[in-house]
This record gives sequence, structure tokens and C-alpha cells, in this order.
Amino acid sequence: SIPGALSVIVLYKILYNLIRDKKLSIYLSIVFGLGTIVFNFSSTLFGNILPMLLSLVSFQLLLTRNMKESIRGIIIGILIGTSILIDYMYVITFFLFLFFILFKKEENVIFLYFLGTLVSLIPLFLYYIFSFGNLPLSLFGIYKSYEGRTTFILIRNPFYPTSPFTFQNLFNLLFGSYRGFFFYMPLLIFSIPGFYYLLKINKHLFLFLLLYSVSFPIIISHTSIWWGGSSFGPRFLLPIIFPLIL
Repeated sequence: SIPGALSVIVLYKILYNLIRDKKLSIYLSIVFGLGTIVFNFSSTLFGNILPMLLSLVSFQLLLTRNMKESIRGIIIGILIGTSILIDYMYVITFFLFLFFILFKKEENVIFLYFLGTLVSLIPLFLYYIFSFGNLPLSLFGIYKSYEGRTTFILIRNPFYPTSPFTFQNLFNLLFGSYRGFFFYMPLLIFSIPGFYYLLKINKHLFLFLLLYSVSFPIIISHTSIWWGGSSFGPRFLLPIIFPLIL
């Protein structure tokens, strides 16, 4: 529950810095923490809340101007890399943050962003190299020991795209009664018109949040377990709640 509570605090700080309205920032933060599936998964052992918190902190650092670019780039990279360690679905956020840095024309941050991400992933790479003799391939298979030998077995990973994209899966993921995102959180549907107003205020932020909100549903609906297994609501879409709140 601590990562969930911290996510609410970080989101409040982001909202207040953007809109400078304390009451509205508090209201939206409460909706985020208590009116969405963030509340449910904050009290479970699923590893979806912590990487969401790390991406929120990274987003706040992207918007801040009170820190040196060198320090900011490395910290953001480390946070995003750590979120990938926890949930490799956050590889999507790595590219989204990279695009946002390019949009802001902060070329000096890009190298440090890559460096920070690599630093956080090095322990995982070293573990696989020393334990199994190669880089991590567990996204697509398993390691199995037999008679003192460890071999890699390619298997069908439930998160790996196994079929062409279908609008039916996308519709079920967003509006279906089984795991529909807006079915579980209908209040968030009012965030869609907000993109129109955001476009007038900040084009770079509009494009980043729009890509953030669209890329996850499209990619996840392309997997064979898009509904998220045995869980309450579409837990794989937790990352897009905060951009919709914003």
C-alpha cells in the first residue's frame, strides 16, 4: 500500500505544478487513489503499483527545472530501468520517455538517460551471464536443469504477441464487462475531451500523454492474456491511469 500512497502524493505534486489549483489537484489525486483500480492493487502482492510509482516520479523529474540535466537524466534512466526489472511491460515507457525528451529538445539528457537505464539493468544481465552463460531470455522461455546441465527452452509466453491485432480485443480491454478499463472506471472517460484542451496549452505534453494512453492498450490487446489473468480489473492498464487523470 505504500507505493500506492506515494503515487497519490507524487501525482498531486505533478497536478499542482501543472494547473496551480490546490483544490482540483487534491480532488483528482483522491480520484486516482480511491476511485480507480490503483486502490485495489495497492493492497495486493501484484507487482504493478511500484513500477507505476517509478514512472510517475520519472515524469515529475522530466517536468522539473530545479535539477541539473546530467543528474536528472541519470535518475530518470535508473527509475525507468528499475521499473522494467519489476515489470518488463514498462519497456514501453522507456521509449515514450525517450520520445518526450526528444520533443523537449534536451539532447544532452538522452545519453545520460540511456546510461541510467543500462546501469539499473546491469545486475540482471550479470546474473544471467554468470548463472546461465547468456543474457536474459526469460521473456520468451524458461531455464531448466537436467542432469547437471542448464538449457534454455523456448516456450509460448502469455505476454508475447501471438496473433494479429484485433479491434475486438481492444474493445473488450477498454469497454468490455469482463476486464473493460472504462467499465471498471467509467469516470475516466471524461478525461478524453481533456486532450483537446491540453493540445491548446502544451503540444509536447499533449502528444506524450496521448501516446502514453494509446500505446499500452494497443500493445496489450495484441497479447494472448490481455485481460491480466486472475485480477480485479485490467491491471496491465494501470500505467495509463495517471496520464488520463492529468
